[in-house]
Amino acid sequence: MTIVTKITDSSHSEIIRLYYMLKLTGLLTFSFNQERYLSVSCILYILWSLCLLSMMLIGIVSTFTRREFFKTSNTTEIINYKLLLPIHFIVTFVIILLQNTIKRSKSISLISDLIKIDGIIPSRPNISSGYKITKLIKLIIMTILVFIHLIILMFESWYWRKKTNICYEILVRLCKLFSMALLMIYISVVNIVEIKLSAITKDFILYNLRPWNEIVTTYGKNSTMAHFEMFKFKRIQKSREEYFLIYTLTQKINSVFSCSILLLIVMYYLTFINSIYTVYELQTSGEDFGNNYFDKKRILLVTFWVVHSVSSLFSLSYYTHVASEKAKDLVDHVQKQLLKQKSSAELEQLNQFATQLHYKRIEFTAVGFPLNLVFFCNMIMSACTYLLVIIQFK
Repeated sequence: MTIVTKITDSSHSEIIRLYYMLKLTGLLTFSFNQERYLSVSCILYILWSLCLLSMMLIGIVSTFTRREFFKTSNTTEIINYKLLLPIHFIVTFVIILLQNTIKRSKSISLISDLIKIDGIIPSRPNISSGYKITKLIKLIIMTILVFIHLIILMFESWYWRKKTNICYEILVRLCKLFSMALLMIYISVVNIVEIKLSAITKDFILYNLRPWNEIVTTYGKNSTMAHFEMFKFKRIQKSREEYFLIYTLTQKINSVFSCSILLLIVMYYLTFINSIYTVYELQTSGEDFGNNYFDKKRILLVTFWVVHSVSSLFSLSYYTHVASEKAKDLVDHVQKQLLKQKSSAELEQLNQFATQLHYKRIEFTAVGFPLNLVFFCNMIMSACTYLLVIIQFK
């Protein structure tokens, strides 16, 4: 089976990176064929997905059969061994299984749509030196963060090696690495939507500020007012069509990632609560951390996961919020044009565009929950409330 969409060398680099990250995490099992079309069947990636599923299944069984799962007295241990560790493995297993069964055809269609839209709506990036430097800085920061995460994960496996099996600890870190990769994949998809919305908005502003340049290019020097009206009519219609493509893409993103992102949010939410409570327990246990080197290390590790979970939830909320705000910027510019226009034909098109923007809003959701900064603030406040309740009833 082959999808009719062709990948060209001019495709957005973000889409190519996204495609390979999805394959690396076992969430997609198709590859390029010799003609560089997207091919559905690829035994190598199917086996890789099955390997990841098998490792997660081993982790689930190991978690529920460990001695710590049955013999826990401390609140921190109960949350960690009976709730957090099982959730890590179950969430990773369910996400990989969902993406390779129920969501498989939708994932393939999503990649195909991303490539189609990349050809229809050029990103028009700024090629100035400032833009290139900013892009390079972002890449360096991302590389450093990934490198730090890998060091922390390896150190954490070494730290717990005496208490548990080293293979089990590696499986736990693999779950955490998968969660980070999934978050990066989702943010990349949202970032593509934000880039395309920016391109639509820039084009809409540009053609309303300098329409005659394009009219002369299209119709020649003998352009008339009728040509002017026809050109602007077609430009608004084109913007409407491009926006509809982005809206459809957003709906497909919500459909493909909705359940996975909700599970990821739950996992980060519980990690944040457990890590904060663990720091509180260690600090109030009455031990001398100055003479206890391993406890100092543990506090450092737990503090890292507090920062990691909060920053992950914030990044998820921030990028989805920014993408939604880009759509609102387009609404503002359409409203401004509505106040300026006198032509009845163009006014009708702008009214229809404004109605479309009102009813077809760009929103990212996780099984109905809107992902934005308000959602992030609500999560942090509820987590703090739960922590206060747990501490009071200790």
